[in-house]
Amino acid sequence: MISFPLYVCDPRDPTYLVTIDSLDEAEAGGIEEFDVIDENFVIWDSSGVRVRARVRREGAHWLQLTSTGIEDRRGLREAISSYAAAVGLPTEALATLSPADALTKLEEAAERRRPARRWYEFWR
Repeated sequence: MISFPLYVCDPRDPTYLVTIDSLDEAEAGGIEEFDVIDENFVIWDSSGVRVRARVRREGAHWLQLTSTGIEDRRGLREAISSYAAAVGLPTEALATLSPADALTKLEEAAERRRPARRWYEFWR
């Protein structure tokens, strides 16, 4: 049994770590079919268990997600730390937070570091 949210990481790109809250969200663009076929992502569920993604051709959904049963909380923590380091954010306080809270804090910190846009820049 998979528990959402899912954490999806591209091991080739430490700046790519996304949270997916449902199968519908995953199929609507959170995960691309060619990436599933090429096995480009590492996926964990909310409890830190690795998830296998496969493309299926029957039924209402094209994406099949199954639990591998392999707990890999350390791998998830390392992906979160790598993401923080890659985007230049502090990693000290992340160890005590849940993965969801850690990613929320990282997103908030990244938003604070983004320069404010001037009114005329919104049309570019």
